[in-house]
Amino acid sequence: MELKICKNKNNEGCGKEKPIEDFFFHVSKNSRDGLCSECIRKQRRHKRNKGRPHKVCFAEGCGKILNENNKRGYCTAHRSLSAEYQELLKKYRKDNRKDINEKMSDRRKTPEGIEYGKKYIVEHKREKSEKDKQYYNNNKEKRIKNSSEWLRRHPEVSAKCERYRRAKKLFVQENFLLEQEEITRDVFENKCLICKTTENICIDHFCPLNDGYALSLDNAILLCKSHNSSKGAKNPELFFTPEQFILAKELMKKAIEIYEELIENRDKEEQDEPKPDTESDCGSRKEQTITDNQA
Repeated sequence: MELKICKNKNNEGCGKEKPIEDFFFHVSKNSRDGLCSECIRKQRRHKRNKGRPHKVCFAEGCGKILNENNKRGYCTAHRSLSAEYQELLKKYRKDNRKDINEKMSDRRKTPEGIEYGKKYIVEHKREKSEKDKQYYNNNKEKRIKNSSEWLRRHPEVSAKCERYRRAKKLFVQENFLLEQEEITRDVFENKCLICKTTENICIDHFCPLNDGYALSLDNAILLCKSHNSSKGAKNPELFFTPEQFILAKELMKKAIEIYEELIENRDKEEQDEPKPDTESDCGSRKEQTITDNQA
């Protein structure tokens, strides 16, 4: 493929290397122009508008000459920058929101749309996570309402999740007593480990149930509802900060020590209690039976 630099005798032109097909061929001269087709068009436009007032596109680095009837101040390539065009777009989107959503959903289901979606998520991962966090924090009531409505419409899904979780607990042989729960709540001061709130608090597995860890004193922590749902089945070393991880380990160790002391005290109390005399009881019963027979 032959290349040619866009430049004439007067050193005019863009100075870029372009394929030779972009340069006009003169049959009479049996040669090609020094300028490419784009530069020639610009020259002709400049000659045509020379000597009369003209408008130039407001976009930076554009410099295209506009027609006299153009009121926006932008060329066709940059018309989306004009305020009037943006207002028209907003109006159109409000009036035809359902149609636009249907078209977008159909486009996403196509193989091209699926590939584009995957690429977009990979390229804009950070931006997407920030937008999701903003939506999550600003629309809490809306999210709760939508999730409750969805569960009402799909009761079989929630029942299936509960069965699956129950089966996991049976497989792991989970047996977390009420005494142990009270001890964990006292040790953690009935507060969330992360945000230290006292509202909507629940006991969570420190190491996830999916990995085969049952709920016990050395695997039970207190979290609020939002942090519990965000943790899910994640590895605690990756989810918690190093300070939170160490604090949780120390508190769980303390809970185990309290429970062991409680069991030891209970065993001592059972040993100290006086045992009933079985021989004296048997003798008194025999005497009662004899007197009853004599009577």
